[in-house]
Amino acid sequence: LAAMTSFIPLAAVLKETLAVDFGYARRAAWLLTAAIPALLFAFGVQDFIAIIGFVGAVGIGFDSFLILLVHRAAVRAGRQTPEVRISIPGAARFILMLLFAAGVVYEFAAVAGFNG
Repeated sequence: LAAMTSFIPLAAVLKETLAVDFGYARRAAWLLTAAIPALLFAFGVQDFIAIIGFVGAVGIGFDSFLILLVHRAAVRAGRQTPEVRISIPGAARFILMLLFAAGVVYEFAAVAGFNG
């Protein structure tokens, strides 16, 4: 129960990020957020722990990737003075995005059975 309930806030944050920061309709954002676990179950992944691990790795990796994109967009827009300024060099942002993307790809490969 504790593992399952930890995904409720993660899903809510992802849905809001897609809707508010990226302009998706609320229903489309909800559908994109809810689709991954449902599709995994529909395609035969019956192991609840595997689904939780996959959704957690992909969700957190994707959410972190989006946070870096939102940060870059906010810095570029610069319409208001922030209370706290966080400076992330472009190279560091790129490396972090690559690491998050690599983690997502790794988890996809592990679930698909390509973990060599």
